[in-house]
Amino acid sequence: MPHPQNPLDAATWVPVELTRHGEMLLRDGTIAAQLRNVLGVEADWPIFVPAELFPPTEEGGAPTVFCATDGYAYIAAGLLDSQYLSLEDTRLVRRVLTSKDPRTGRRVVQTLPDRALDSTRQSLKAAVARSIRPGTRVRITQGVLSNLVADVVAEEGDFVHVWLQLRTLELIRAVSKQHVQPIVGGVGRE
Repeated sequence: MPHPQNPLDAATWVPVELTRHGEMLLRDGTIAAQLRNVLGVEADWPIFVPAELFPPTEEGGAPTVFCATDGYAYIAAGLLDSQYLSLEDTRLVRRVLTSKDPRTGRRVVQTLPDRALDSTRQSLKAAVARSIRPGTRVRITQGVLSNLVADVVAEEGDFVHVWLQLRTLELIRAVSKQHVQPIVGGVGRE
């Protein structure tokens, strides 16, 4: 039996409250890149934005955005507190969640364990899953069919039946709604 992951190895997150401008950037999918730029960190520094952005389903249409918690983003811990606090009162961030150190009286950045965001992640997945209906074009995200594009032809509880067309085979498969993401276009071939 494998050893369980050490909880001390799991990511921790610094919650930041976004400004209205920051929320607009969240809705257009650029907030994480903007935060990384202001922090001066690498492009792969983990930032969890509790939103999913899907491209428009028709040309000229608006993207679809699913938000689990409006107004917040979570930046991976590991930087100096002063780096996080430098985000406060900017165009992007209203405030960083902090508390007062009882010994020194200084503000210290608060962190959340990764598991504290599990319900947010699940809410987001559920919102996306509720939007998937027959006629939706999806990309399968997990399993042996991962990264294939399919059309939803029916739904049944937590599953959708998708039609896949491969080079030499056409098939319908049941896939969990949690394992598909809507993509550009409706029913039809890509």
